[in-house]
Amino acid sequence: MLNNETLEDLYFNQGMTYEQIGELFGVTKQTIHMKCKSLGFLDRKREDFKHRDTVRLIKRMEGLKEQIVEDYQKKYFGMKEIEEKYDVSSSFIKRYFKIIGIPIRGWKDAGEKRRVSKEKRKVFIEKKDLYEKYCVKNTTISQIAREHNMPTSTVYRFLKQYDIPIKSKKLL
Repeated sequence: MLNNETLEDLYFNQGMTYEQIGELFGVTKQTIHMKCKSLGFLDRKREDFKHRDTVRLIKRMEGLKEQIVEDYQKKYFGMKEIEEKYDVSSSFIKRYFKIIGIPIRGWKDAGEKRRVSKEKRKVFIEKKDLYEKYCVKNTTISQIAREHNMPTSTVYRFLKQYDIPIKSKKLL
């Protein structure tokens, strides 16, 4: 039996929706809405949901705070890596960082670190090595790209740059 105190607790304190309460008691969400309206309950505001979500967010991440901060600030993980590691969305992480006061890196901030790593991995293939692999050993462009950890478009660029004729797929 759904009494006024139970309905008030489920709707306001536990944050359940009309639909969830209706399923719990085997009635429609419209029935729950009408019951709430007859009792003088006002509809919840969006701010109520935000506050509830924020409290849940803090509780969920409480034990992982140091680890997440270390991954983001010291190990320089990006949002995508943190999403995958902790199985949360980037919007979830951004809200959490805002709550605990961690500034979110922009592209400019990330770019400085990325530029350093790109400089470390400058790619280059000697002309004679490329010629030998591609023309003599008949290695495919994708195999050469994988071997040198670069995209196939870069291998094509080197082939053009060194005037090495690109084979058609029919000849392979």
